[in-house]
Amino acid sequence: MKRIIVLIVGVTVLAFGLTAYAGISSTMHNLLSSSTFSTHTTAAVFTSATNVTDQITIDLCTFCHIPHGGTNALTGAPLWSRMTPNTATYSVYGSGSAGGTTGSTLSQTLVGVPGAMSLTCLSCHDGTISIGTISKNGITMTAAMTGNVTATGTITRPSATISYNPDLTQDLRKDHPVGLTYQPTSPTSVAGLQSSISASGPPYYIKVGANNTFPIFGGSGLNTSTFECASCHDPHTVAQSFFLRDSPTTICVDCHVNK
Repeated sequence: MKRIIVLIVGVTVLAFGLTAYAGISSTMHNLLSSSTFSTHTTAAVFTSATNVTDQITIDLCTFCHIPHGGTNALTGAPLWSRMTPNTATYSVYGSGSAGGTTGSTLSQTLVGVPGAMSLTCLSCHDGTISIGTISKNGITMTAAMTGNVTATGTITRPSATISYNPDLTQDLRKDHPVGLTYQPTSPTSVAGLQSSISASGPPYYIKVGANNTFPIFGGSGLNTSTFECASCHDPHTVAQSFFLRDSPTTICVDCHVNK
């Protein structure tokens, strides 16, 4: 019986990995040389700067995940291989003209520095860490990148003539707040937030109809779990544009139900 259970678990994990692999391969998160997207690497391995024989073979997943030697710095990030951004230099939503690491929304919900499930995204998208830099057992490994990157491999805006900019920078004041507690029951709330949340977690989910659609992280549900980048975006699929978890035509009112 034990062998059957282990086999079922193994097959389930393998199926999830294959599904994620298939999903990423057709997205801009495919950074392999075989990718049809402009930003990628032509290298076959990540290499340590201090020991050229210390190398890791590059595959589709290693830009974010690694089977051994991943970091524990970001709680909940599975087998994470990327460096952790320096949050001390962020200016968060609602921090005012002076900026800073604390702010508040119009409903006076406190906004702090992004949580783990935002820092995973920002490890590429705040423009401070090379897309071609990973860490294994604390050793920094690099691969040269080409495309929409700087000379040091950090992400840049594809063109000044288009509005899309994957480089969010460390100034997050102009972007939807992350790292804040999801508080639909706050007495001062004017955001009109959806209060229908999945019964079990973590992560808990903000429900759209009967569907668990938007994960919230790190807490025990309403008024404790935090809203992060990964609440709206799933990095493994483009079923919707820009990795969104629901249609861009309805995603705002999915959460802000009285708007």
